[in-house]
Amino acid sequence: MRTFILLLIASSSFGQGYVDLFRFTQAMTPQMPIEGEGGRTSLPETMIDANIPVPVGHGRYLLTGGAYEQFQIRFMDTIHLRAKTGLLKVGMQWSSGEKDTWMLMALPRFSSDGSIRSAQDMQWGGMMTFKHKKHERFNWQVGVYANTERSGPFVVPMVGWWWRSANERWESSALLPLNADVHYRSPAGWRMGTVFVSMVKSYQLHGTYFQALDPYMVKSNNEVFGYVQTKPYKGFILQLRVGRSIGRSIKLYANQERYDLGVSAFKLGDDRKWLNPLFPDGGVAQIRLIYRLETAP
Repeated sequence: MRTFILLLIASSSFGQGYVDLFRFTQAMTPQMPIEGEGGRTSLPETMIDANIPVPVGHGRYLLTGGAYEQFQIRFMDTIHLRAKTGLLKVGMQWSSGEKDTWMLMALPRFSSDGSIRSAQDMQWGGMMTFKHKKHERFNWQVGVYANTERSGPFVVPMVGWWWRSANERWESSALLPLNADVHYRSPAGWRMGTVFVSMVKSYQLHGTYFQALDPYMVKSNNEVFGYVQTKPYKGFILQLRVGRSIGRSIKLYANQERYDLGVSAFKLGDDRKWLNPLFPDGGVAQIRLIYRLETAP
């Protein structure tokens, strides 16, 4: 199982020609069967992300913002879960010379099936990236992300790029292993492309379904989409994605089951056993509304 975090942070776009100040995403899946007598379920998901870069000096920005996500799942037609994540973003971005940019960000969050009841509902993370501008149409970056996942300490080394063709019709960006995008921009302004997203999130569970067990849940999926987007108004982007999940899973684990260390897709000391039936991969659709501020690349 691939186990990557999807980071909805300003650095994913800031400094490569634009910054997404606000993003709203609604995702839907068709009903799918669950193994055994688990019944059927869909996975509706809502994501809201806001970024506020504040200039504080020559080449320096205070990066602030937040994100909220929730999704729902039903097991055996009786267990109905709504998992939620709230993320705070506080960091700095600064330049060292004309071509090099650094970013350091703290990413604390709560991740549970509702309110914050204990320390297990909180996770503490952060990331650092270094970006080098090769020329006006290409830059590359490297970085590392770390978080105290409910499953155990988790670290992701990252490498990425941004590229635009000389005629400005084609563009590609990536922050692997988290996401990658390639698209074509028409003279009329609409865009068509393909995007890959990989993520894993863990949630502490409470509630009457589990009595005193207090298990946690891990949601993991890799998704490939085709998409089209347009600008209905200046600064606003409307995007429709249709695709399929690859290796999607939602697994429940006993409260004390943890691995020693996770490094990207690899887990050290992982002998956990999940408690619930699984379901197959399938289709997924997303509609996204974005407010984008154009900057110099």
